[in-house]
Formats: sequence, structure tokens, C-alpha cells
Amino acid sequence: MKTTEKPLTIPAENSDGADQFEWPLAGGKRLRPGPQRDHAAADLRRRYDADASIRDLINLTGRSYGFVHRLLTEAGTILRPRGGDQRSKR
Repeated sequence: MKTTEKPLTIPAENSDGADQFEWPLAGGKRLRPGPQRDHAAADLRRRYDADASIRDLINLTGRSYGFVHRLLTEAGTILRPRGGDQRSKR
């Protein structure tokens, strides 16, 4: 017996509900330039500015690092420097 699972949707944590965007999008759906992409970029920026990491946003959206990074930069987000251990210069 096969069960069909609905994709997990995680609404934005916003009390007024104005900037809610449901993630993830339907499997492999392209997000072409337009109002939906702008809305998604604004949602990711708001979450990133509220201290979510890009990796957190990857897990939320089910999308690649490049996609999330691109949407953040399209939204005009100033990205934080990378964290963790960094290799020393030789």
C-alpha cells in the first residue's frame, strides 16, 4: 500500500502574515522572474536577517546553495562572512 505524502510546508514566522511564503515549492518547479520570485526572495531575506543561516534556508526550501545565495543577493541582502574554522594563508 502506497501512501502519498504532502510536501512539508513551513510558513514564515510572521505575526501579521504579510510576507508568508510556503516552502518547499513543488518538486523542481522553476521560480522565474516575477512577483512570486520577488516574494520568495523577500521571505528568504527576512529569515536570513533574523539570523537563519544559508544552510538553514537550504533545509527549509529544499533548494541548492546556489539558488538560495542567488535569491538573497537579488533581494539586496548583505551576506555575513563565513563562519567556522578557516584555513590559514600560507
